Amino acid sequence: MLVQLFNKCLKEQNIPDDWNVGYINSIFKKGDKRKCSNYSGITVINSVGRLYGRIIKEKRESEYEDIEEQNGFHAGRSCTDGIFVLQVIKKT
Repeated sequence: MLVQLFNKCLKEQNIPDDWNVGYINSIFKKGDKRKCSNYSGITVINSVGRLYGRIIKEKRESEYEDIEEQNGFHAGRSCTDGIFVLQVIKKT
């Protein structure tokens, strides 16, 4: 049933509106309850939408795995890594 739903979403390039909605709950950590910094935000989202998002994320990541120069969308890398490499090349 989920496979059929996900395939329909992929084919139509559209997802249900409630998959894009999240509710933020504030969880008190410790200290003064009047300070915002003593709270953590937890976002509650639709579990089916989250599963769909993970599947799409893994699919996209696998498409970019073979590109060594790609820094975005790679775990452990960031755009600043690419900027650093460009700055080093520019100096040499």
